[in-house]
Amino acid sequence: MTYHDRPLLWQMLLPLLFVGFLWVGATAFTVSSLNESQSLTRQLHAGHVTLVLRLESLKNSFSTLNQNLLEILASEEAARIKALDESIRKRQSRLHEEMLQLADALEKEHPDEIPLFNTLHNHFDQYTASVKHVTYLIKDFEKEAAFNEYQKTASKLHVKIDKALQNMTRIEVASMNVAFDESGKREAGNTYLALLFSMISGVLSLLILGWTARRTVKRLNAVGKYASALEKGNLSVPSPKAAKDEIGQLSSNLQHMAQHLESSMKELDTYHRHLEELVDDRTNELTAAKNNAEVANRTKSEFLANMSHELRTPLNAVIGFSSAIQSEIFGSLGDERYAEYINNIHESGSHLLELINDILDLSRIEAGAFTLDEDTIDLPELCQQITTLAQPRAESGQIKLENHVDWNTPLLFGDKRRIKQILFNLLTNATKFTEPGGTVTLKADMNGNESLSVTVTDTGLGMTEEEIELARSRFGQVDGSLSRTHEGTGLGLPLTEALIQLHGGEMKILSKKGQGTAVCVSFPPERIITT
Repeated sequence: MTYHDRPLLWQMLLPLLFVGFLWVGATAFTVSSLNESQSLTRQLHAGHVTLVLRLESLKNSFSTLNQNLLEILASEEAARIKALDESIRKRQSRLHEEMLQLADALEKEHPDEIPLFNTLHNHFDQYTASVKHVTYLIKDFEKEAAFNEYQKTASKLHVKIDKALQNMTRIEVASMNVAFDESGKREAGNTYLALLFSMISGVLSLLILGWTARRTVKRLNAVGKYASALEKGNLSVPSPKAAKDEIGQLSSNLQHMAQHLESSMKELDTYHRHLEELVDDRTNELTAAKNNAEVANRTKSEFLANMSHELRTPLNAVIGFSSAIQSEIFGSLGDERYAEYINNIHESGSHLLELINDILDLSRIEAGAFTLDEDTIDLPELCQQITTLAQPRAESGQIKLENHVDWNTPLLFGDKRRIKQILFNLLTNATKFTEPGGTVTLKADMNGNESLSVTVTDTGLGMTEEEIELARSRFGQVDGSLSRTHEGTGLGLPLTEALIQLHGGEMKILSKKGQGTAVCVSFPPERIITT
């Protein structure tokens, strides 16, 4: 068995184990160096740093004791004097304990500073005696004698104690800096050795891995070139020499795959030609169907747009003649039933004309034959007119109609008749679907992007998301049952939205079932006229 006939795992195991031993050795040496540095740092902290902190604590305690002594000298209240005296005695007791602890620490780790400590302890004893004398005089109400005693003895001793503590702290800080410098040098030496060992082991590891990878990649490249040739359709290229390891097995599998591919490609070519023929036939059918649908839709829209005159003329005649008879311009009709019938004719004709007008307007918009008669519009005045027109219907339904449009609202540029139609449709819809006792509100607001929004809000029945989509569709009725109580053709909202889009605006509907609806119409900034 040759070397290449062995599994790849065994071919790479020995180099990987050698690399692993190198890295383990480098890591162990680095960890050992860091542990040594940390141990030295902890010793320094336990010795020098702790002593410096202890000296600073003593200094702060002496300062606090002296501050309490000054406070008791300045105090006039007996209760305050008693409290301060108690605090002074407690602090003296704690200072005494701290001095004993400091003496123990110096004897163990810093015996060279014992003479300085003896001087400090002597000053402390004298200071304690002076403090007792001062507090004694204060209790006997001899304030002046107590103050003189403080200035003569306690104050000077406090200064000496402070200087002694500063000297000890300065000596200890200097010793600590020297120790830290020595620790830093040792740590730097350990770090350099660890880095050197890591670099050597890293270079060796990379060389070994590079040699192993290069030998494996060379064989994989040969297999890759063979696979690339197969991908390009060159199935006759010779396969690489196959060994008995995983790469050799891959090469052998690719060779078998090439043989199967050659036979499969012939079959696929036949299926491909047949599929192309089917796709071409289906594409031609769909194109023809699409063209027919577009022609039918365009023909319908053009037909309805062209039928405007033919549909409106007889209806106008019916409405006109019924109106003339209704007003009895040629004399009395006689029977009261004629008047009832004439009213029915007039109302039905008006309703039918309104329906046809909506259908024709939508058809003209679809056919692209709808034009706007644009001019400057005083929106607050227009809203007042619309509110007045919708007021009778609101009152008959016992609905409160509110107009909150500010008279300072900017002018609007658009088709006044169509904008009036938009807002009137929204108000009548809100009134139609609001129960007695409810409220319909009309308001206008400027938006942050300089656009203008007009919102109609009601407290009516509300709609779900599905019902909103149905209401926006043509001839869509939210109440679609045969017994529905709200009249309408289902064209008002779609026509309103189409007219809004002709003005470059958009309509948003926010509604919740049982809680009312808000319809917001936004006009773009270019239609807002600011002065």
